[in-house]
Amino acid sequence: MKTITTILFGLMLSVSAWAGAPHSLQTVHDLHLGCKAWTKMDTDSKPSVEYVNDVIDGFQTFGYITGFVDATPGLDLPHTAGEVLDAVCKDIDLHPALWKSRTDLGLLVIIHNLYGKPSKESK
Repeated sequence: MKTITTILFGLMLSVSAWAGAPHSLQTVHDLHLGCKAWTKMDTDSKPSVEYVNDVIDGFQTFGYITGFVDATPGLDLPHTAGEVLDAVCKDIDLHPALWKSRTDLGLLVIIHNLYGKPSKESK
């Protein structure tokens, strides 16, 4: 019982921290910026405010995309979350017309284009 209470308390804290985050993911463009921050994390290792912001934005984007993919049924996914993130970020970069879309709707379109199982009619 104590373990369940601790887990629930941790979830409540993380949700409140997420709600108060300065950079919320509201549009696909926000995901695009997070993807850029994620790739920038690998090349920039200087301890600075910009680097810390890139780490926060990058991990927030990574968590959002991987969580969204895990919660979406009917996908034919590669083996690692890194492969999914790379493919989704490249697809976002290639389709700036989607950048104004809400994050959930745009990401759903992108994920199904990349990993949706083909319908019986398309075979």
